[in-house]
This record gives sequence, C-alpha cells and structure tokens, in this order.
Amino acid sequence: GEQHVQSGALNHTHVFSPSLIVETRAGVSHYRNIARNSDYGSTASDDLGITGVNLDAFTSGLTAIDIQNGFSSPMIGYSASLPWDRGETNINAVTNWTKIHRNHTFKWGVDFRRLRDDLVQAQTFGPRGVFRFGNSTTSTPTSSTSRGNNFAAFLIDAPTEVGRDVSVISGSWRESELFSYAQDKWQLSSKLTMDFGLRWELYFPPTPAQSGGYSNYDPTNNTLVLAGIGGNPLNLGRDTLYHYFAPRFGLAYRFTEKFVLRGGFGISYEPFPNNQYAWNYPVRQANGTNQLTAGALPTWPSGQIASMGLGFPAPAPAAVPSNGVVSGVCQVPPVPGVACIGLNSQYNVIDKNFTQPYVESWNLAVERALPRNFVLTVAYVGNHGVDIPMDYDLNAATAPGICQFVAAGTAGCQPTDPPTKLVSSTCSLRPMCALYNRTAATDFLFKPTSSNYHALQARFNHRTGGGLLLTTSYTFSKALAYRSDVGDGGGNDGGSPSFYLDFRRNYMQLSNNRRHTFVQSIVYDLPFGKGKPLLHSRWATWVAGGWQVSTVMTVMSGRPLDFSASGTALNAPGTRQTPDQVGAFRVLGGIGPSPNGAWFDTASFCPVSSTPPTGCPAFPNGTLGNMSRFKFAGPRYFNLDAAMFKRFPVTERVGLEFRAEAFSITNTPQFDQPNANASDSVGFGHITNTIGGNRSLELGAKLTF
Repeated sequence: GEQHVQSGALNHTHVFSPSLIVETRAGVSHYRNIARNSDYGSTASDDLGITGVNLDAFTSGLTAIDIQNGFSSPMIGYSASLPWDRGETNINAVTNWTKIHRNHTFKWGVDFRRLRDDLVQAQTFGPRGVFRFGNSTTSTPTSSTSRGNNFAAFLIDAPTEVGRDVSVISGSWRESELFSYAQDKWQLSSKLTMDFGLRWELYFPPTPAQSGGYSNYDPTNNTLVLAGIGGNPLNLGRDTLYHYFAPRFGLAYRFTEKFVLRGGFGISYEPFPNNQYAWNYPVRQANGTNQLTAGALPTWPSGQIASMGLGFPAPAPAAVPSNGVVSGVCQVPPVPGVACIGLNSQYNVIDKNFTQPYVESWNLAVERALPRNFVLTVAYVGNHGVDIPMDYDLNAATAPGICQFVAAGTAGCQPTDPPTKLVSSTCSLRPMCALYNRTAATDFLFKPTSSNYHALQARFNHRTGGGLLLTTSYTFSKALAYRSDVGDGGGNDGGSPSFYLDFRRNYMQLSNNRRHTFVQSIVYDLPFGKGKPLLHSRWATWVAGGWQVSTVMTVMSGRPLDFSASGTALNAPGTRQTPDQVGAFRVLGGIGPSPNGAWFDTASFCPVSSTPPTGCPAFPNGTLGNMSRFKFAGPRYFNLDAAMFKRFPVTERVGLEFRAEAFSITNTPQFDQPNANASDSVGFGHITNTIGGNRSLELGAKLTF
C-alpha cells in the first residue's frame, strides 16, 4: 500500500503593544492511504476463465473463493475490503488574542475547521466478488456433513452463495466546525489566582460530497430517505444546535511557599463519533444470488445459475428514485436495477435531534513541598459524561421469547402450553420485525447515555537534585458507564447495549477499569567520575562516569471479568445472558486448562437453564441471570523494566552512546482473563492464555558527531 501525508501552514504574530498580541494561523493537512491486492491491475479472474469480473482497475485481480467450515477465509483471493483509497483533508484557521490589563490576562479567539473525508472501498462481497462453498449442495437434508462436503462443492463448482459489491457512490463526509472562546486569568493577590473561561462551539450537520451519498432509514414507514434528492436536505434534516456553551473555571491558592491548593472545573464537547454513519444502501450496493431451496444451486435474479464456469453477469446497480425515497420490500428473487428495502439488510437510523456529547471534568489537589527536594501531591479527579452516544438496535427483542409474551396460536404457542415454553419465532417481540417483518439490526444512532469516573490520585516526586529523579504515583479509581469501550457486537464506534430487557443493567464497570494502579519510576546518575563524589581520575571518569540507570515498575489490580452464559433459554435477541450468582466470589488461583484447578470458585455461579448442571437450581425459560456483565477482577498485573545509558566521549565532537535495556526483567507471567462463560462446563473459570511478552534484553550503540 501507499501512504502520503502533506501539510502546510502559515503563522503570523503581531504585537500591537507590550500588552496586546494577536496570533493568526492557517493550515491544510492531507492524508491519503491506498491499499491494493498484490495482483492489482491484472485480469487474473478472466485469465482463469471466471468471466465478467475484471471490468476496470478497481475490480482487477483474482476473485475470492471461500470454502468455509475451517478453511481459511477466503482460501483463495483477498479480503473483501481490498482495494481501498482513503483521503482526509483538514482545513484550519485560528486567531488568538492576548491582552494584559493590570492584574488580568485576557485571551479570546476563533477556530474554524473544515473536514473532508473520502473512501473508495467495498466491504460485503468485494469488488471482485466471492464464491462461497457450503455443504448443502453436496449432501442430503438428513445426512451428517463434514469439511469434505465443502471441498467437494468446490471441486464440482457448486457454490451456495455468490456475490459482488457494485460501486455506485463512494463514501464521503463534509463537515464544518466553528469554535470561539474567551478567558480571563485574574491574579487577585500574591496568593490567589483564578481563571474564568467560556467556550462556544458550533457543529454544522455533516453532508456527503454529492447527492445520494447519505441515506437514512425511517422506522416509521420502512423507507430509506436519500440526501439531496427529491427535495430532501443534503444533511438529512439534522438540526443545527447553537447551545453548546462550555464554561471553565480554575483556581490556585498558595497558603505558604511550600503548600498550594489547586482546583478546576470544565466542560468539553466531543465531535460526532462516526464519519460513516449514513452509508446505508444504496450508497453501498451488492449483487448477490438466491438459493431458493436448501441444496439447490444459487441463481442470479435473471434465473442464470451461478458458478465459476459461468462467471458474473454484468453489474446491475439499483437506480436511485427521483423522489429520493426508497420504498417497497425487495422481492425474491430481486428485480435487477430496482431499489428496494431488504428485510435482512442492516440499516442505520440517524437521530435528527442529535446532541453533541460532553464531559464535565473537575479536580481538587493539594501540593506540599517536603525536605530534600521531595514533593507530595494528593488530588481528587472526576468526570461525568453526558449524552454519551450508544448504538441502539430498534429491532432487539423487548421480552424473552416464551409463550407468556406472544398471542396464543402464534409462534408455536397453543392456549394449553405453559407460559415458559420457548417460542418458535421471536419476530412478534422484535419491533421492526413485528411491523415490517425485518430480521436484521436497525441501529439508532445514537441513544444518549452517561458515564462517571472518580479517582484518588497521589504522587510523591523527587525533583532533580543529587542525580536522582523519582516519581511514585498511585491511583484508586472507578469508572462506570452504560457503554463500555468493548461493544457487544455493535459497530459505528458507539458500542451497543448488552441488556435490552433491563437497560439499567448496562450501567457497569468499564472493561479496562483497574481499581488500583501503582507506578514507580527512578532515574539515577551514578556518583562516579568528574564532578561526582567517587572515582575522579581521568580513566575512571571515562569508564565509570556518566552512567545513568532507570527503572519503571508497574503494579495494577485486575480488569473486570466479562461474564456470559448461553442465551438459548432466554431467547431474547440482542440481550446478553449472564450467570446467576449463588455464592461469594472467591479467588482460588488455579492456572491452566482443565483438569488444572480453576482461577476462581465456579460453584458460586450457575448457568440459567431449565436443565442445570449438578449443584445448580433450575430456572424457568425466559429468566435473566442476576449478574451484570463486567464484575469482580481478574489477575493482577506486574512489570519491571530497567535500562542503563552511557555516552563515551571519543573526541571533542565525536561520542559513542551505549545503552542496555531490559523489559519484563523479572519475567513475571502476565495471565489473561479466566473464561467467564458459565455455560462452558469445561473451560469456565480457567486461565489458558498469557498477555504481554517474555523477558527481553536489548543492547545498542550509537555514534554521534
């Protein structure tokens, strides 16, 4: 691949007077990343006899062949995402003014940003297409199958699915942002300094580079609204909001020359979390086959059988409706060239009233200078996230899939059936499926949520003196949020709920939250050589002088365990099942797979099932486990690194620098999280992996002149 980065900037500073200064900057930065398959530009598919593939440079190369069922995917060919061509251009203009008046320092300014993103890429079947070979075309419905069936299907050219992406409109993003601020730093006295500031931010709704470049799914009528076509606004009708004010406040009070109090509060807005949020169909299109009955060969919409020997028909992109609204459900087989709503196609729903997320941050710290150049700082730090975006599937089940929640006579439920019988279909419990028979996810972007972080931070430093620089820090913290940094099957950088049936349960620890963190770093100049207490001779200075040693030790408590269990008895698509905790959490410390002992006591947790393992109670179908997702803590983390540096003077202008570095010097194993799936009767509670690397030593030398 190729990557190019260019940037240019102009900067001008003008001094009107000793008390009034203005700085103005303007710049442009451009980033371009191109990745291509190794046979880009070739007609490899056509040369092999798979015709209709290599139509231009973008579709050049070899078609993917995916045999599935344990074979590498694809076995032949390349990722569906290749090739790609991404370009990003940012234009920025800033002016900052500073005015000093008596004991005030005033600052104000304006910042304008123009963002341009473009992406040429296919991601479903790929521009060269794919032939997928399952086992149904070489087996009978009642027979057992193996990987041999898949390979046999490949040998006789009997695929189960064939498709390729059709490039119609490339993805793009255009957005303008305007920021302004004013600040006053007020020196009230020799002991007290206060800062007051206010920032105003304006985010214009993004638009595509061309009409039709965005589309928005409307869940009220099962349609797709195309941006800039048929009178539809290019920004999809998103509101421009003008109330994004962000106040800032800070203070510093010096009780004595050695004792200082500092504190502050501020609000910071975050930009929109996704630049691909409205790339729905027909921005992304694909031509695929239909397998009308199990075991039958797939066919194209024209009725032509799909196979490598027959190749691909001509691309048939769907025509964009002149009224800018795609309506009507796709037929089976689909009508070529007709835009329609796919019942099993994932769509995004754009919130026209989207509110920018923001974070309220605060801190309060005391700092005390101690004898011998030591300084102690203790601080309370916190923040509160507001309107934190989360992907929310409007088609997730709203109740467990049991007869209690469906009408009698539907979904396999008869009036005489027990209320806890599992239904044969959850469609009536999924809003979009109940309304339109949609089976795919329908992601609302974004549902606003909140987060909280609180921490006690302590730092004990030794300022430079006597050749010793020492930093000791400790943090005791807790981070909670409705969405973790690890989603649950969602994308769009917004995370997804783990629990739709009980949304409040999503408020939990973050997956990377470590309650305790201790870091000790030391940099020490050895006391040898000229100007040092020991070994002052010329040769001693050359050999032993100038050495510097450093160490960094990190000790952290474990990350929360990620609990799960089989959701079969819950039968609620979208909601994650968790175990039922029936006892206290106890760490046993076992390492390794069964039959080695488990790391924690698994008897304290039971899978939620009507046929539980020995020692666990039976639960009726439709029961949600009583646990959250991230809970307790896994193995702690310990690491120690060390290094030595020395510069040997060869001549006045030439020197030789030597360094020796050791990473994980104690070679302490860092164990990964134990298996927290309560339905895994063999692996539950066991640690089978490590993280990080082994001890490593590095030696280096550098000649300077």
